[in-house]
Amino acid sequence: MKKKQIEAIPFGEKKVHILGDCLVIDGKTIARKQNARVCIRGTEFANYVEGEGWNQRMIGYWSSDPFRLETDLVQEEQDVVDKFFDDMEEWPEWERKSDLKGKIVTMQEEVNKRKWDRAWARRRKKVMEHIKEIRPMSGKMRQWIENQMPAYVFYRTEKKESRAICCHCGGEAVYDRREHPIRHNQRGTCPCCRKKIIFKSAGRQQKEVDKMRFVRFRKTKYGVAAIESAVQKISKAGEREELRVGDAYIWFIEDDYVLYEEERGRGSCWSDAGAYGTGNYPHGTARIYKGGLKQAIKGSTIQYSGIDVVADWRNPKEKWEKILRAYAYQPQIEKVIKAGMKRLARELDSYERFLKEGKKLQEVLGITREQMKMARDNDIGKKGISIMRQDPDNKLSLEEIYAMELATYRLAELKQYTTIRKICTYLMKGNDAGTWLDYLRMAERAGYNMKEKAVLFPGKLQKRHRDLIEEIEIKESRAKEQKWQERRPEFLKYKYKTKNYTIVVPETLQDITEEGKRLHHCVGTYIDKVIKGETDIVFIRQIGEEEIPFYTMEIRGAEVIQYRGAYNNNNGNPVPESVKKFVKGFENTILRKIRKAA
Repeated sequence: MKKKQIEAIPFGEKKVHILGDCLVIDGKTIARKQNARVCIRGTEFANYVEGEGWNQRMIGYWSSDPFRLETDLVQEEQDVVDKFFDDMEEWPEWERKSDLKGKIVTMQEEVNKRKWDRAWARRRKKVMEHIKEIRPMSGKMRQWIENQMPAYVFYRTEKKESRAICCHCGGEAVYDRREHPIRHNQRGTCPCCRKKIIFKSAGRQQKEVDKMRFVRFRKTKYGVAAIESAVQKISKAGEREELRVGDAYIWFIEDDYVLYEEERGRGSCWSDAGAYGTGNYPHGTARIYKGGLKQAIKGSTIQYSGIDVVADWRNPKEKWEKILRAYAYQPQIEKVIKAGMKRLARELDSYERFLKEGKKLQEVLGITREQMKMARDNDIGKKGISIMRQDPDNKLSLEEIYAMELATYRLAELKQYTTIRKICTYLMKGNDAGTWLDYLRMAERAGYNMKEKAVLFPGKLQKRHRDLIEEIEIKESRAKEQKWQERRPEFLKYKYKTKNYTIVVPETLQDITEEGKRLHHCVGTYIDKVIKGETDIVFIRQIGEEEIPFYTMEIRGAEVIQYRGAYNNNNGNPVPESVKKFVKGFENTILRKIRKAA
């Protein structure tokens, strides 16, 4: 589109211009009445506003930010526009519209669709070119996969013999129950192929499915590619095992170009991550295949990442991608990996700069040489290193560091109950520091002997914590009830009765709670105030129905504060005049007498 040439056309009486294969229609913007023109051709469209410049907003009916233009064409100009659209071969016949706006909208949508199709074709071409660089798995690799996964022998026992069939080799064996008794899930060795196996009783279990993910590294013309594959091995009684392996995720590391298999491991529908990434698609955690790894990364950007050392750790769920992305921003991670600090290497993130600049490990960690030795020999993680950085004089012992790492800010209070070493030992068993401290506080409040081992270190912390909560709630409710019974005689002064209504004093605190539940209001929350003497609660009942909740009344300082019925009288049930009259009589007789006595 020749924008300079279009801008040079003066706005005047002529509203339609043809510049080669481009149609230009002049008009005015609806909002500001500015001179503007719509320009469209078979492959693109744009709008020009005098004094503002160019934009690519659609005139479309459904556009979120439409370009609104009003035009006033004479018949000759309308005929030119119609001929332009009629001559366009790219415009599908069935999409043609009769009105000018409809014609422009349809053409703009067609242009956008073709742009999207071309972009999609380029993306697909790029995807397929990268996929061609990925070689299929070798027989050696498949053999390695089989060795990483368990094999099974299914057996059936009849009388004195157990007949077994190995799913790996298909060999059969007969075991005498008296000389060689075998049990379900027992480990052993297949007598035919000598492979380590697990016995499975065919009467109890007919099928076993094992899953695994592994990643291999290969050199391509686009740089090093990390290919993560999904593996599924199906073992059935009486049949040979079936191994299903499919590439699921590919990362071309130098270009940071990611492909993922949309059918999760079938290898038939590859897509790039695009603008939205891979979402929750599982990737980045797998066993690392060492075959060809050093040759693949040699001379690449990850040659000194230490990923070949990580492969020697033989973790079936290694965070390989997280480690490599952290290396891109913190190349010092190589020293951490080669020092064998597995925990720290797995905890580092690409978005943070936890490691410091330096040539030596202690400089990279930001701690002293003595602390570095302690951290390296005991595989201390990120939290532990952070604690060490705040202890430049190296006064903290290993147990104290572990305890501070597990207990965090709760350590100071936990030390009031026991020693650092015992805190560390107890928390390293998997007990939560917050739950434990809450339990200890409650136990002390409940009057337990805080020197007894069984009290300080309960075997089942979560259960003991729940039990103690219930125990304290029962004790507190009993204590509250006792205080209420001590106060209750004071409420007898509120006794008042008429022909229709009477005042009833609650027998127990539970009566107040039930009153709130049945009348659907919040009187149950007033219990603590009643016990402390800050307010008084009594019930208004109908004569002959003293057990049925009717109205609740609050009294404070010999004054009626409020009286409420069901749903606080906000549900189309206003207070009856008879109730208002009863409360007025109560105030004029009982409460007036109380005020005079005071």
